[in-house]
Amino acid sequence: MITILIQDKGLSITQAIAYIESEFLELLKIIEISKAEIKSYGPEVDAAVHSYVHGMEQWVYGNIVWSLEAGRYLSGENEEAKRTLVVKLQSPSSAK
Repeated sequence: MITILIQDKGLSITQAIAYIESEFLELLKIIEISKAEIKSYGPEVDAAVHSYVHGMEQWVYGNIVWSLEAGRYLSGENEEAKRTLVVKLQSPSSAK
């Protein structure tokens, strides 16, 4: 996503990360507002809806965990990223 923003919008790495952060925080806000606005349809339906929403949240989390485990994006630095929660970025021109 960072590379796409750099190439498509002409942003620096810092600007691309700030853009992604802003979009992510806005989406989190929408999710929290939407969850608060879910109507109640009784205990059974409410439990099913809660379970579904929780599953969708876990799907996003699972993608993050997979990204750290699979090594597809971190060029062998998976363990370091999992331990520190820091991902070292390369400029798009030096990334291969």
